Amino acid sequence: MLAQAHFPLSCNAGQPLYILPGHRIWTQYSYYGLPAALQGKRCTRIPRWELGRPTVPMSDGIRLTSDWCTQQVDHIFDMWDRFEGRPLTLQVASVSLTISIYAMIVRRALQSNPGGRCVIFVPRVSVARRVRRELKSHKLRVCMIGAGSPDTDLWDEIVVCVSASAHRLSGHKFLVKLLDSSQLCSHGHTAQVMRHQVTASMSAEFSLHLKDAGADAAYTLAEAVQDGRARNFQPYFLQREANDSWKSKLAKTLQAIQVDAGWGPALVVLPSPEDASALAEYLRHLGVAAAVVRGKLKQGDRRTILQLVDKGQIKVLCVSHWIFKRSDLPAFNTLVLDTRVSAPDAILRALQPKPGVAELKLVHVVSSSGAVSSRKLQRLTKFLIALWGQKSNPSPWQVLHADGSTALWTPEPRGWLIDLCAWLQSAGRRPRYDVKEERSHAHRFKQARMHWLRNTLNAAEKELIRSAYPGLAQEKLPNRVSWLVLQDLCAWMSANQRRPQQFSEDVVERRQSRRLCKSLKRLREGKLSHAESELLQDALQNTVRPWLLIMVAWVRFHERLPRLFAKEHDERLQNRRWKEANRRLSLNVLTRAERKLMLCCLSWKRELAERPRACLLGLRAWIFTHARRPRDSGLRDAEERRQALRWKTAFKQMSNMDLSENESSLLEYCLEIVDTHEDGMPQRAALE
Repeated sequence: MLAQAHFPLSCNAGQPLYILPGHRIWTQYSYYGLPAALQGKRCTRIPRWELGRPTVPMSDGIRLTSDWCTQQVDHIFDMWDRFEGRPLTLQVASVSLTISIYAMIVRRALQSNPGGRCVIFVPRVSVARRVRRELKSHKLRVCMIGAGSPDTDLWDEIVVCVSASAHRLSGHKFLVKLLDSSQLCSHGHTAQVMRHQVTASMSAEFSLHLKDAGADAAYTLAEAVQDGRARNFQPYFLQREANDSWKSKLAKTLQAIQVDAGWGPALVVLPSPEDASALAEYLRHLGVAAAVVRGKLKQGDRRTILQLVDKGQIKVLCVSHWIFKRSDLPAFNTLVLDTRVSAPDAILRALQPKPGVAELKLVHVVSSSGAVSSRKLQRLTKFLIALWGQKSNPSPWQVLHADGSTALWTPEPRGWLIDLCAWLQSAGRRPRYDVKEERSHAHRFKQARMHWLRNTLNAAEKELIRSAYPGLAQEKLPNRVSWLVLQDLCAWMSANQRRPQQFSEDVVERRQSRRLCKSLKRLREGKLSHAESELLQDALQNTVRPWLLIMVAWVRFHERLPRLFAKEHDERLQNRRWKEANRRLSLNVLTRAERKLMLCCLSWKRELAERPRACLLGLRAWIFTHARRPRDSGLRDAEERRQALRWKTAFKQMSNMDLSENESSLLEYCLEIVDTHEDGMPQRAALE
């Protein structure tokens, strides 16, 4: 059968692989493209393609569905194609999951490029052995460099190299280059060799945690905990006085917490082997089953101690910092770190899953003579936040007392932050670097802003900032120069109560017009901060468009609305403006000052509508002057004939109830004048 042939098969371009029962692959094959160096070597069967629903066993006993792993590997290869071979930076907060992804990347690369070579750089020999064991389980040919073994073939298809031996591969070119725990070798000669002197077509740097958010893809601890691939943790700190004996207080605390089964077994990490031995001896005097693992112990003795820990016969295991960083110890329920210990990657290895234990208790010993400040826990807090991810926060710190009791820690705000917030509250603005007295506060303002963006402030400090100066908590702070320019523009508009004109004769007004145009464009594009947009919009609400002022003045002067078909062009123009102003009023797009002006104009219009018409007022004036009603005859002048026509029209409208109340009263007044001064029959009776 083809799948049982004793030579490697290679897929032609565009030909898919078909998986049949029995874990065999059927595909078209070709002899072309196979290097001569591989034809003389022992050939291996091509591994199964990562598709379907089978599971992938991991070194810690957890079985992952290969669908999820395949999606991550697909994403990595897509990024390599998109970025044209640029080195990728990836964060995977799971040691076992990272090793499984290495195996899948290498398998896929060798399937698509037979005869290629892959290299994986790891920081320790123990990790190299785990990677080699994982790759060999997939029937891949692997050699390891750095374990002291002389029988290493540098030209094997997969090379697992310890970082300290990277110089042995200087000048080699590989198909795929993977760097494990790249945060440990970020600088130095070894980093230069791995990154520049060992080249590859596709390279990626894997990190358990990143100090910044510059990763191309990230699988944080929060996601790993949610998926069940890592344990959650609860941070505690144990305070010891600087003048107290650290050994006695730590030992009594460990003795107290052993009453609760959730705290044991515990791993205590101390700076030196002597400290570890002294603490283990002190614990044994107190009746606590404790042991110590030192570098001088034989491999069999170490294995025996770890077996006793698994059986529960040893409650506390004391190790030095060197052992903790370079050994793969089993998962413990409690991890105690001394103040002088810093091993971020070892802490992450301690968070790997453990059957029956959902949470790790991380205890950090703090040496302080007074109240514990946030500065004492700042370094470890930054690491935990970077490990947990930017979108969520880890659990808050708790205080572990010597009697084994715990309490929630409520830290006090830092002193410099209290002084800064007091200054901000009194000044009501940001401090400036160009003012000598405010320079220190400006530096503190920048530092507080950095802490806010990195989410490294405690709850009390956040509440202090929100109450003293909410502008510091904004997502984007305005630039100081643009802020001063915008303040000058808003002050001009508030003083003149209008927008600046582009073709004004005033130079200052033309400058403000250009600033307003740029500010409105940035406002539409969303480039202004919250404070800048609020300031600009509030200033615009107090302005009135010039054409609206001219239109209102025309209506008040003529005491009537402009007509659409008037003879004068100015009246037709005011009619269009009147309609536009009412349309904007109905759409609620006028500014606050413009709306107030239009509402006053409409109210005055209603008052004007209740007044008698001008023709009736002229009729009343003529009757009051001549003390008689006007007559329409050829012997009368034109003015009297006009008033006579108005007289007849007015009484006709009065009989039809077309006059307003004020106009009816005015006509009643005219009839009283006529009845009083004319002889003969009263005019009221004659009309009736």
